[in-house]
Amino acid sequence: MSEMIRVLLVEDQQLYRDTIKNSLQMDSTIEVIAEIGGGEHVVELALQHKPDVVVMDVILPDIDGIDAAARIHKHLPDCGIVIVTAMALDIFHRAMRSLRRNGVRGFVSKNSAIEELRAAVHAVSDNEDYLSKDIGQYLLYPDRRNEIFFILDEFPDREFQALLLTTQGKCNKEISVLMLISQKTVNTYKTRVYDRLGINNDVQLIHWALHHNLVKRQYP
Repeated sequence: MSEMIRVLLVEDQQLYRDTIKNSLQMDSTIEVIAEIGGGEHVVELALQHKPDVVVMDVILPDIDGIDAAARIHKHLPDCGIVIVTAMALDIFHRAMRSLRRNGVRGFVSKNSAIEELRAAVHAVSDNEDYLSKDIGQYLLYPDRRNEIFFILDEFPDREFQALLLTTQGKCNKEISVLMLISQKTVNTYKTRVYDRLGINNDVQLIHWALHHNLVKRQYP
């Protein structure tokens, strides 16, 4: 690895992306060599620049963050990946299982201090794991988790991805494209999700997710 830690930044919110970029580069050993607002072309950009670390949100406007991590890891297995997210901890903990299998070693919530993100970049560049303090505390004390944690942990990965994308407002066609599966398979996964949760449709699923604080309400 070069003396400088070369970072590819993936974040759809321009203001937050600029803030992260400027804050990371306050560390004289970190250089943001490229940035992008979505995940669709992240592999192409990564192959072009060959960063040491990719810092990205798990919820992207054009691709599932789990799949984005998988594609990066497949093409650049030595590239470290740090996830930065505002996702509720219960659902994020469940997502971590899939993300870890796809090469992600760093997890930082958007409530964390910027120093934690810089620490995560350094740790992952050295092939070490990193959890921000709030995520680490959540995992350390099981009594802080509610019953939703245990429900979500029972979902197979692909069913969980279908659930997650549905709570983001994605339609079946969009989910099929993002997950690289047929719409028929999407319907199968979602039917299983409904059965597990005792609900009947997407509207009820989103209400269920909002009720359990698994997704944030969106306001204009």
